[in-house]
Amino acid sequence: MNLRKLIEEHKKNREANKDIIMTMITKKANPKHRSRDPAENIVYAIDPSTDTLLSYTHIHPQKTTSKPQKIQLDISLMDKIKELQLRNDWIDTHIDICSPEVPPLFTENFDYQDMRRDFLRGILESDILGKKFVCKELESAEYAARISSTRMYDVIR
Repeated sequence: MNLRKLIEEHKKNREANKDIIMTMITKKANPKHRSRDPAENIVYAIDPSTDTLLSYTHIHPQKTTSKPQKIQLDISLMDKIKELQLRNDWIDTHIDICSPEVPPLFTENFDYQDMRRDFLRGILESDILGKKFVCKELESAEYAARISSTRMYDVIR
């Protein structure tokens, strides 16, 4: 993937909106694609006009039932945007382009242990901070993935 291009795009987004503190890099993939970690089933709610992330929901696999899981979205999101897009066809590469504001936010909130589970959720749910995340989908010819287990190492290598 062309990281330089993505960094420049992040900088342009920051110039347009100083509240954007991070760009999350994603890759489109079929839900059954072998490079998708089965333990990471994520539903992204985004504003497609700005690619701003509104909600990041981890769906835990259910082994005992085939009943679909539900996600909850704050209805007040619809007051701020014209259109809402739900995406479950992305791989979270865990590559993030961060603004200089991110490390101090970790310092101020010392209980953050995980970038997605704690930091991302904490910032998204904070009405006080008003910070934003952008999701950037890699183009089809570009590739990025995260090795989170021996199975994923075998798939990616």
